[in-house]
Amino acid sequence: MKNGSVYRRELTINDTKKLNEICRQLPDYVVSYLNARASNCRLSTRIAYAGDLVIFFNFLCETNPVIASDGPRSIPMDILDQLTFEDINEFQAYLDHGIRADGHMFTNTEAAKARRMSSIRSFFKYEYSHGYLKNDPTAGAERIRLKKDKMIERLNVDEVHTLMDSVINMRVTKTEQPFCKRTNLRDTAILTLLLNTGIRISELVGLDVDDVDFKEMSVYVIRKGGKPDRVFFNDTVAGALNDYIEAERPVYLPSKDEKALFLSNRKQRMKIRSIQEMIKKYGASALPQRTTLSPHKMRKTYGTALYDQTGDIKLVADVLGHDSVDTTARHYIDSSTEHKKRAAGVKTY
Repeated sequence: MKNGSVYRRELTINDTKKLNEICRQLPDYVVSYLNARASNCRLSTRIAYAGDLVIFFNFLCETNPVIASDGPRSIPMDILDQLTFEDINEFQAYLDHGIRADGHMFTNTEAAKARRMSSIRSFFKYEYSHGYLKNDPTAGAERIRLKKDKMIERLNVDEVHTLMDSVINMRVTKTEQPFCKRTNLRDTAILTLLLNTGIRISELVGLDVDDVDFKEMSVYVIRKGGKPDRVFFNDTVAGALNDYIEAERPVYLPSKDEKALFLSNRKQRMKIRSIQEMIKKYGASALPQRTTLSPHKMRKTYGTALYDQTGDIKLVADVLGHDSVDTTARHYIDSSTEHKKRAAGVKTY
């Protein structure tokens, strides 16, 4: 079984439990909606939808004394048919600063508000289009308009070299050096793989050692939605992975049966959070002028570099595992100065 099958199975089991726990706070008709989305939504997406709907139904309880005592799970659907666009606008204002069920205050950025409202709109659209509701109160509500970033954040060539020099030669603080020395080959392999393939961090943590094929120069990954794919790598990646697997990974093996490719000091499969923190650490040391460095910036760096060198956006979409070229164009492609200079050579008369 390939690509962290045990890891993936455990992840699915834990996420399913998490979704079920959230659903216990919601009315049955909301749970039915979430179940109906299973065919076209990833489990993680449904968890996010469920969490957003819990916030919305808690809001209804807080603002409607008639239903407050019974709690969100007991809210009848006919209450929803009484809502207007003004109630939805009030909810959007509530998202600026509200109180969670545990009594703690919460706030949301404009981007977070827009994402949460996307969940609420999706729910009401579904209920209305299927005849469960007579009206959709979100239809006339205000829409949050986000300002699109002028430039896609990515690293330039010099910054990539500076970052990798910092990792390979452990240019970090004296306090961090002993730890970095123990994990030097692993950290080098991780950053080299991210920067030269553009794979997602979720795909990286799910890799097993058997997923690395040095003969074909590729890694076997599971994309979003569970789709298997093969991602090819270059000699630089091959060298970094081989050095780590042969010289450093054996030190962290808890047993000969361990399949995970990247292991922590605790001899466990590395988690997303620990890799994010590791990258942030090297970024702060090598590129202090930059905002926080993340795996996603590396993915965008690779996407832009591939597009600059090939000019083939369909190829970039395929390599990054995107179903839509539009997604690639909007979020991952930044036409660099060198790429734009080619336009100067185009003549129309």
